[in-house]
Amino acid sequence: MESNEDTSQTASNEKAEMSKAIKKKKSKGKTTRLRRMLNRLENNWPFAIGSVIVAIGIVATGVCKYGCQGANEIKTGFNNIKSYFNPTNTTYSKILKDPEGKILMEIVRNYYSDVAYGKFKATNYFASHVNRYILVNDLSVLQVDSVYKKNSKDFISPNCDILDSAFLFKKDESNTKTLDFWVKMTCFRQSRGKYESCFVRVEFVFDPTDKIIVLNELKYKDLKFSAEKG
Repeated sequence: MESNEDTSQTASNEKAEMSKAIKKKKSKGKTTRLRRMLNRLENNWPFAIGSVIVAIGIVATGVCKYGCQGANEIKTGFNNIKSYFNPTNTTYSKILKDPEGKILMEIVRNYYSDVAYGKFKATNYFASHVNRYILVNDLSVLQVDSVYKKNSKDFISPNCDILDSAFLFKKDESNTKTLDFWVKMTCFRQSRGKYESCFVRVEFVFDPTDKIIVLNELKYKDLKFSAEKG
């Protein structure tokens, strides 16, 4: 018959063996589950990689939806301004670096100043024969004066602000020079009894002696009439 000590020792040994067996079983179970997961991943690696790519795509789409959209709106807005006020992509500063361009710009500024202050005389600016003056073709310098005086009865207190960022200066082989730019025009229209304002793209063409042979209004933007001066 076993003593109490032997019985206690045996029980302790059996408990230890059971604990080891349980730990071994748990470890084996974890290893088995891990092995199964690796096997599934190995057998289905295209799906796993596809899932990662989809996740990355979703994140990238979210970022671009707000970041890229804002950038595109800014870019579009900039292009609209550029095409509106700078149709030729040539800046005023570049023209001033050209001696001839600088001279022509002074002529244009003086012309608009004389028109604004009622001091305009066609002989100071135009050649003896003019190909076009605003809406009239093929006229003499004296006829330019007549057209101006007729227009000035309807266009009261005219003012043209030159938009310095919108210029094209070019010269051909015959030494004919062209300035192409935008102005903001304001005046009082007697025939309408209202103030008029708009942006006008104008073209000045000069002969070799720097006399104007063409003054043409090419395009109009934002034409507005109002009862009060804006």
